[in-house]
Amino acid sequence: MRNSFIILLFSFFTNAYAQHINLSGSLPELAGKKIVIQYLDHFKGEIAVDAAGKFSGDVNLEPGYYTLKGTDVTVYLEPDFSLSVSKIGNNIIFDGKGSVENTMLRRIIQLAASYLPLKNNFLTDDINFIEPSVFLDNLGLYKSAALNLVNNAAVSAYFKRSEAEKIEYFGKRLTNEYLARYGVDPVKQQEAYTLQMEFVKNMRLGNNDKAFFEKYKQAMKNSHKKSDVSFR
Repeated sequence: MRNSFIILLFSFFTNAYAQHINLSGSLPELAGKKIVIQYLDHFKGEIAVDAAGKFSGDVNLEPGYYTLKGTDVTVYLEPDFSLSVSKIGNNIIFDGKGSVENTMLRRIIQLAASYLPLKNNFLTDDINFIEPSVFLDNLGLYKSAALNLVNNAAVSAYFKRSEAEKIEYFGKRLTNEYLARYGVDPVKQQEAYTLQMEFVKNMRLGNNDKAFFEKYKQAMKNSHKKSDVSFR
C-alpha cells in the first residue's frame, strides 16, 4: 500500500513538472497589474507585473497558443519553455527557450503580407481586382514558404503540425474572403450599402418604396465589375 502511494505521488509530481513553463520579460502597458494568460476565453494563469512592467513567474500549461490579456501579444507555449517576452515600442522581442517558435509566428505573418495585400491579417481592397490565377499563385507561394520555414526549424512535432494546420486554415479563409470580394468596386459598394441602410430605415417608418429598393439593387449590381471567378 505504501509503495503504491509513493508511485502515485511520484507520478503526480512528474506530470506537474512536465507542464512547467517559466514566462518572464517586460510589458510596460501592464505595469503594476497582472498578466492574465488565456486560451481563447478561458483563464489559464496569471503572473504579477511590477511597477516597471517587469515580470517572471511559473505556470503549468498544455502546449498551445495563448493570449496575454490586455496586450496584443499571442504566444506559443510548451512544457519546459523558459520564454522571455519584452515589448519595446511596437516591437516584441522573444528570448530564451521558446523564442524560435514565437519569433517564427511573427515571421509567418510577415511572409503572408509579402505575397498578398494584407492589413491586420485581412485582405485589403487591392485584392478586389487581382485575377484568380494571380491570387492562387501568390497564395501557393506563401503557403510553400511558410511550411518550408516551419519544417526546417528545430521545433517540436506538435508545433510543426499545429502550424501546418494554421497555415492551411488561413489559406482557406483568405480564399473565401477573396471570392466574396473579387471584382467589387469598394466605393460603389459603399454607396450601395448607404442606400440599403436608408431603405431599411424607411421600412421601419412604414415607407415601403419599391422604386427606392430597385435603385438599391441596381447600385449593388453596379458595384460588381466582375463576377466570373474561375479557379484552376
